[in-house]
Amino acid sequence: MSLPQLCPASDPERLHTLDMIRGFTLCGIPLANMLWFSGFLELSGADRRFMLDGFGDDATLFLIRVFIHAKFYHVFAFLFGLGFALQLQRNSTGPQNLLARRLLLLFLIGAAHSLLWWGDILRYYAVLGVALFGFRHCSNRQLLYWIGAFSILPVLIGHAQVIWRWDPADVSVVAIPARDWLEHVRAAGPWDLFILNLQQVVDHLARSIGNGRIFKILAMFLLGLLVGRLGIFSNPARYAAEIRRLLWPALIIGLAGSLVATSFYYRRWGLAPDTIALLRDWLVLVSVPALAMSYVAVLLLISLTSPEQSVLHRTLRLLVAPGRMALTNYLSQTVIALAIFHPALGDQYGRLGILTCGLLVLAILAAQLVLSHAWLARFRFGPMEWLWRSGTYGKWQPLRR
Repeated sequence: MSLPQLCPASDPERLHTLDMIRGFTLCGIPLANMLWFSGFLELSGADRRFMLDGFGDDATLFLIRVFIHAKFYHVFAFLFGLGFALQLQRNSTGPQNLLARRLLLLFLIGAAHSLLWWGDILRYYAVLGVALFGFRHCSNRQLLYWIGAFSILPVLIGHAQVIWRWDPADVSVVAIPARDWLEHVRAAGPWDLFILNLQQVVDHLARSIGNGRIFKILAMFLLGLLVGRLGIFSNPARYAAEIRRLLWPALIIGLAGSLVATSFYYRRWGLAPDTIALLRDWLVLVSVPALAMSYVAVLLLISLTSPEQSVLHRTLRLLVAPGRMALTNYLSQTVIALAIFHPALGDQYGRLGILTCGLLVLAILAAQLVLSHAWLARFRFGPMEWLWRSGTYGKWQPLRR
């Protein structure tokens, strides 16, 4: 018997709810990343205060820390694992190297992206995605054990660092003090900034391993793999009661934990810095995935309502198009942000307030929304999605409708 011909999912096969959630996630990712692009998270305290000039800036930063920071990265990682599970289901009788080619191409895209911005996440997804092959035959119970183990491992690493007084920043290859950072970056030439970016790529890898972030990503991959295996997204109505029953506890725990963890940015509550770091680790362990999965659950429940009877569902369906072009939109967000903030380009690095940065993100998202709908009205895939799929399946995919 000949193997079935492998090809990307056609429009009727696509899970539009998954694309809607992916589009929603793309709205949060640039708000979190903008704190890096704008320079805020790399500047000294004195330079940061310039970007927090008034209630609007303070409120914007507070909302990002509570509702967005880390939460949307968790959702993105969850969706990656879920997509992996769906790919395994679709191509279970096909050659096993299909997903390997897909991951290799994703790594190359991420490596190229990191030449522009050190904070690229795609290369990590590609490398950790290979690990998913080793878990695909685990039982559901075993997956739950692994999810728990990989989730708690970063906390244990944090405890070990406090005990042994070690910080991933101790091995940094970037030797620029925070007090001199802004002056150095603004005075550097394009080549110097490129070399600095490469050094930050190395530091980002060291930090991601040293603080256990890669294990958090892997845990969310496995959660997505488990949810995909259970068929929750394929038949969400079947699990609606369970989703509703778990939603409120997860939302309350996630929101309460995020509020307490965020409060440590503003007050020490009479606690030592090491104690605060350990408390924050435990809070993040529970609150971040709880709040992130609450977002997913709410969107999943909304998707069960009829678009004709729900204004909210009809509005959220506008995010399907950006979600179908997630890779293109993610990469273009970097290009646009660099055009605005890079000292060799727009030169707004460290010059704009947080509220202004947030408004810029909303403008970028609005433009991507319009362009995604216009593009997909004429083409089957986004530009980067087309290249990625064509490379994965070994032949050029039809692009025009």
